[in-house]
This record gives sequence, structure tokens and C-alpha cells, in this order.
Amino acid sequence: MSVRVLSIGAHNDECEYNCGGLAHILHQAGCEQLFLNIACLWHKKDIDEETKALYRKQEDEAAEYLGAKKLIIGDRDGQIFSPSTEMIEAVEQVILDFKPDIVLIHWPRDNHVEHRMVAKVSHEALCIAHVHGARVQEVYAFEGCFKQTCDYFHPDFVVNIEESLPALKDSLLCFDQNTANGLAWYEEKLLQAGARGRPVKIPYGEGYKIIKYPNGSNDILLKKLIGDRFLWNGTSMYPAHGEVYF
Repeated sequence: MSVRVLSIGAHNDECEYNCGGLAHILHQAGCEQLFLNIACLWHKKDIDEETKALYRKQEDEAAEYLGAKKLIIGDRDGQIFSPSTEMIEAVEQVILDFKPDIVLIHWPRDNHVEHRMVAKVSHEALCIAHVHGARVQEVYAFEGCFKQTCDYFHPDFVVNIEESLPALKDSLLCFDQNTANGLAWYEEKLLQAGARGRPVKIPYGEGYKIIKYPNGSNDILLKKLIGDRFLWNGTSMYPAHGEVYF
């Protein structure tokens, strides 16, 4: 039975941009993956049904390039995302149905308000799902783009995504929407991945925070799946990433 990985993002391009490199590596490792988006508002009232259908096709194809299926839930015609009890229950149901071994979510200190709300919904859904029988082994947080997360995000580990850049580019270039410009995202991703890779001496990397350690042991399933592409972040010269703890 293959390992199942659930990535929960706010908007329709979150999983592809934020953890797309890792997703491609996990696809190569034979994992079954689901990209769940829960705050995909259209943000424009004049989008016709033909355009919406085109956008949905772009979203599905972007996920497919990385070996994932796309699931979007919630009211896309609304103007404000609501982190309601109903949404928490809906995300919990996806977790119960999909039964993921690993879950990736937004970093809760992200500058984007909807990213923060989705992180909170994801966390609460995971906790409740555990009570109802879906015991997820590992949970990690991905970061947003430069202006959204990087000021507050100090990765626990970095994933080497150099060999996955062609697939990631194909995925991001699927998006040609009013709120998702694929070419611009890919160009920014290269800069961000270069910055994350430099401290661990690789060309391109994605940074992640540990939200939940494995159950019952010190064995990290994600590390086993991706092998030497998993790199612990940090240096002996700057303990605690240089933050003032003392």
C-alpha cells in the first residue's frame, strides 16, 4: 500500500508553488497525493462559466504534473473566506476519507490572512480527525512566497528540488488567471528556492517546519521516502537560527 500525502492550501496554486518540488519527489517515490484547497474564491464577479471551466482545467492539470489529484471545496463565489465549524468538519471529512500518512499545511504566522485562517482550520481538523480514528503520522508546514512568510519562517529542514524544477515549471505555467500568474510564480520560486538552498549548499531547495513528529518513534517517514534530498537546516555558528533566546 502506497504512502498517502495530503497538502492543504488556501488558494488554487498554493500546493503547486509552496510544496510542488517535494510533491514531485514524492510522486517519483510512488506516493498517492491529494492537493486540497479550501479558500479558492474567484475574487471577481464578472467571470463567466466558460472562463471558470478553463480555470478548473488549469488547476487539475497543474496538480497532475506533480502526480497529485486536486480537490477544491467551499464557496468559490463568496468574497470572504470563513474559517467556520462547517469548514473544519469538511476538511476533517477529507482527512477521514483519504487517510493520509503525511499532511502539509500553511505556516500559521504567514502574513496572508487567508493562509493563517486555513492553517488554523487545518490544525483543528487534524486534531478532531485524530479523535475519530485518522491518526496522521507526520505534519509539516510549508512557507508562502517572499512577502508572505519568509520574514518569520526558519526551516527545520530543506528539500533538494533541483531535479524537480522542470516538472514544477510545467505545473506553475498551467496557471493563467486573474489571481494566479504561472510565469511570475515560477520566476519567484527560482529566487526563493535559491535562497533556501544556499545555507545547505544546494542550488534549489524548499523549506519546511515540523508541526507534528512521528508517532511512537524517532523514525521520520518523509526522510525515508525522499532519501538524501532531505537536509537538516541550521549551522553551528548561529544556534537557534540567530534568534534572541538569551
